[in-house]
Amino acid sequence: MLFRLPSKTLSWLLYDFSNSAYVLLGMTLFLPLFYTSHIHTVNNASQQWGLLISLSLFIVAISAPFIGALADKNKNRFRLFLALNLIFISSVLAIAMAESIPSIGYEVLIVTATSSFSLCLFLYDSLMPGYFKKIDSVSQSAKGWAFGYFGGFACLLIALSILGFRMPASATDYQIILRVIIVFYIAFSLPLLIRMFEEAPGDQNEISLMNDVRKTLSDIIKNKQILLYLICALALMDGLTTLTFFISIYAKSVLGFETRHIVMLIVFLQCVAVPGTLFISRIAERVGEPTVLLWLALLWIFVTVLVYITDSLYTFYLVALLAGTLLGSTPAILRGWYARLVPKDARSRYFGFNAMATRVAAVFGPLAYVLTASILNERVAILSVVPLFALAMSCLLIYRIKFSETS
Repeated sequence: MLFRLPSKTLSWLLYDFSNSAYVLLGMTLFLPLFYTSHIHTVNNASQQWGLLISLSLFIVAISAPFIGALADKNKNRFRLFLALNLIFISSVLAIAMAESIPSIGYEVLIVTATSSFSLCLFLYDSLMPGYFKKIDSVSQSAKGWAFGYFGGFACLLIALSILGFRMPASATDYQIILRVIIVFYIAFSLPLLIRMFEEAPGDQNEISLMNDVRKTLSDIIKNKQILLYLICALALMDGLTTLTFFISIYAKSVLGFETRHIVMLIVFLQCVAVPGTLFISRIAERVGEPTVLLWLALLWIFVTVLVYITDSLYTFYLVALLAGTLLGSTPAILRGWYARLVPKDARSRYFGFNAMATRVAAVFGPLAYVLTASILNERVAILSVVPLFALAMSCLLIYRIKFSETS
């Protein structure tokens, strides 16, 4: 069934399959545990991790609009995507192969890997308006996210089988997992890279890069639908990014979970996320993305409060059941909705500003977490994302009132 899909669709889905291995196993699970257990082992490890993530996202925020403008010119989309992938792969391999370097060296590599990977993702997302019809954007986005969870699970099985189905304990174990993730990523990213190389060049555009960025920003400000979307997206994704980057550290340092419990939790989340993403996205196609996202934002507030009050492993799994249902559908619906709103001929520029908006906001989420944890404690810090979900709800309510007939 999968291989009966058009080659364009298949290559696009396979990249979601490949990148989820790093998103779910690298950034969410093993990389933060590797950092806090073997690189930065002092008491403020989680705060330092938050600062690294904030710096990475800040780099993405200031560079994404310019990279998006460059990507819309001639054949630069492929060249930029290839270059960023090479930087990302090299950085992760350096982390995975290094035997003894100062912690600052690891931190530079983590920032480089995270920022280059995030830039790859926004260029990938910008392909949607050219690959799919607007009416299919949400469903295709949901299929990509759901398929991606299978990729994360498959990569986890491969990594654990190499370790003899035991949990990583030493620095070498974590580095082996990172090597597996990168090989997996390379293998399933190749079809999309080949597809992008074979595509015809875009139209020549003589406008200067700075003027191009300014024009796109001016157009976004004038388009109230896109402007409201961006504010909503930055609030929602800031909250999700903060939860994603800190949940494994929170589970270990605050709740006292062992690594095996955290790994099982991630697997459980992926299993639940696949049907949840497909089901909720189908609802969004029928009743509208703003309505569904409004309810999702409210549910994320509920999930965050439950995480705060939860102490036992089994209760946390019940919370994860709800979180997993929402986890893939929220970004999938946001991505598909934005693909419907942006003009096809300027898709990279618009997705570049989307990356800038969400990453600028995502700088503040981890910083708020770190600040709250420093002043109070890490358990209270998890509640720092609640105002972000509340802001997203406000924007969605305004959007529904103003544009209910056109959304």
